[in-house]
Amino acid sequence: SFRLDNEGRDIFAEQSAALINQSISIMVDGQVVKSPRITEALTEGMASIPGFSEVEARNLAAIIKSGPLPAALTEEAAQDGPPAFGNNVQRTLIIALAAAVLIIFLYLVYENRLSGLVAAWVLGVQLAAGYFTAALMGARFTAPTLMGIYASFLLALYSVMFIFRGMRGDLARGRSIRQALRESYADAGHVSLDVLVSLLLVTIIVMIMDTGAIGLFMRLLAVGLLINLALIHIALKGLLSCVITLLGEKTSLYYRAGGKETN
Repeated sequence: SFRLDNEGRDIFAEQSAALINQSISIMVDGQVVKSPRITEALTEGMASIPGFSEVEARNLAAIIKSGPLPAALTEEAAQDGPPAFGNNVQRTLIIALAAAVLIIFLYLVYENRLSGLVAAWVLGVQLAAGYFTAALMGARFTAPTLMGIYASFLLALYSVMFIFRGMRGDLARGRSIRQALRESYADAGHVSLDVLVSLLLVTIIVMIMDTGAIGLFMRLLAVGLLINLALIHIALKGLLSCVITLLGEKTSLYYRAGGKETN
């Protein structure tokens, strides 16, 4: 709604009378805001224009009250060039992360032999499942997406390393690989399970509270934690037991330890 002074009232009354059954454009700073249809002469010096939301109305009122800009804005020059962080940043980041994952896999195999090879395969499945989950959610590979995928991967890696550390300690004390596997899952594996479940509960709470970028990160992390629970505490343990049954309990097959073997 607006109200005109006396001079404006007379001008608007004359013009609106001449434009009955036509549209008149309301312009602010050269931009058409609305084009309402004139159905009768507006002689009272006031009018209401429908079709604005509350936000649009408040913004328009603020612009009208502030008056015209003190100076015109013109584009003096434009320059094309690479982004500030270089071309193909996303692709470079994904390649760097893949290289880091490959180094981790090689280290696992070097330190843990066959058990490391099995763990690397399980972690590879975990990472592939993270990307697959992101694709199913329709998430683009932005920073929150990659953070969610690789945060769950790092937590899976932590669980594997923690369990293998317990196994190496038992093997160094002369226990068989099967005993070491069983006791490590009963001890270190239990701690890892508690950590993953606790983090899963936290992610669910945060996910309920936030639906933005943090919510996307938390959704991916929550699914990743569920995948970790299945792969690390069920699949990895089962696969290691199968490998031990098939290839025997020779310590050097599973543990790099100065050539000392225990059968």
